[in-house]
Amino acid sequence: MASIKQSAVIHIQMKMDSLNHFLVVNGIGEPNYTPQKSGIVHVPRSMVNWYVTMPTNNTITIRYIFDADPGGSLPAWLVNMFIDKAPYESFKKLAAILKQ
Repeated sequence: MASIKQSAVIHIQMKMDSLNHFLVVNGIGEPNYTPQKSGIVHVPRSMVNWYVTMPTNNTITIRYIFDADPGGSLPAWLVNMFIDKAPYESFKKLAAILKQ
């Protein structure tokens, strides 16, 4: 079975309040940013938002929202069921690094 390669270009914008207690990161997919190539499926639609707040000096709260149509043969609902695993692992590793 041939593997499916996917490509995604994401335009990221970050906004922070003046006291650095609130950060918003918005990412919108740009599926037509690069030319189509044979054997590569462009992710036709993707959107990601992070809302990061710092309720105390020692804690942060992160709300993560991701929605995408991955294109290709996998249905979006199936991909979206498992999409939160990668950011969770990333934030867990980031927390470990920050504790060092």
